[in-house]
Amino acid sequence: SEFELADYSHSLTDLETAVEHGAGTDPHHEQIVRYHLALDLTRAGRFQDALDQYKVFADKGLSDPQMLAGIGLAGMRSTSFPTEIGESDRPLYLAAGNAGFAFLAGDTLKADELFQQAFTTYPKVPNLHLFYGMLLFKHDPLLAADQLQQELTVDPGNDSARPLLAYALVIAGEYSQALPVAEKAYAAAPDMEMAQISLGRALGETGDLPHGIEMLEKVVQEDPTDLEAHIGLAALYARAGRREDAYRERMLCLKLAP
Repeated sequence: SEFELADYSHSLTDLETAVEHGAGTDPHHEQIVRYHLALDLTRAGRFQDALDQYKVFADKGLSDPQMLAGIGLAGMRSTSFPTEIGESDRPLYLAAGNAGFAFLAGDTLKADELFQQAFTTYPKVPNLHLFYGMLLFKHDPLLAADQLQQELTVDPGNDSARPLLAYALVIAGEYSQALPVAEKAYAAAPDMEMAQISLGRALGETGDLPHGIEMLEKVVQEDPTDLEAHIGLAALYARAGRREDAYRERMLCLKLAP
């Protein structure tokens, strides 16, 4: 009811609570609850959380054009609803949504084929390569980095792609490549944890241990639960010969790991 009355903030809170309490596992309610939750999450700019909801449908092979458009919107970081897409833009979001659905369903070969088709059809559209890079990130940071670099070629001012690219390169161990990207990301958004971690790790791993450690220590002071920051500190402390500190960080990592 809140959703239909355009009270999206309260709708989001109540639908999240419903899923937490098991409404999303009821076959009669799952599609309605999770779909509207995905829409609310997209509207709120929580794009990855929205894609996590859509993955439940992809795992079961459940889709329709509105849902595919919703996946495309979330993946391309648009806070619109599928019903708000203009007719001229609908093919773009459906193409992105089809490719994203295939990836979420685990068919990576089909997803790659569909994304490549979309890149050919829409070579200058921002956030399309970013979408694919975000999906690839957990599975292969280097493949993700390639897509994010292509995104920055299409849209050099994309402030979402740059910190994610720096982070992907750090996760892949490409610290020298990550450093200049991380510096630009940090300059644009100094309060972003991802930019802070990327720059701190890249600095430390390329020789500037004091500044790298200092930056990561600030991150964990602000957010003691940030696993990547603790992993980075463990590595940098070890490089600096601070064995007890490195050991403490490793123990924290074991507690924080999912």
